Amino acid sequence: MPEPEKDEERPDNVVSLGTESMVAIAEELRRMYAAYLREKPPERIARLMRQIERGEDISGDDVS
Repeated sequence: MPEPEKDEERPDNVVSLGTESMVAIAEELRRMYAAYLREKPPERIARLMRQIERGEDISGDDVS
């Protein structure tokens, strides 16, 4: 059985480059999401913050 010819145009580090790109994209998405949360907190957190500011008991609130 003949061995397939090696593709000379394809670099050996294709997987490595793909992984590095995915990690960079994931890091940027995390930064963007963190900035979004700082700018506009989710409604549940905002509601809990308002309840705390009013001095209401939040021990029985659903935290999920």
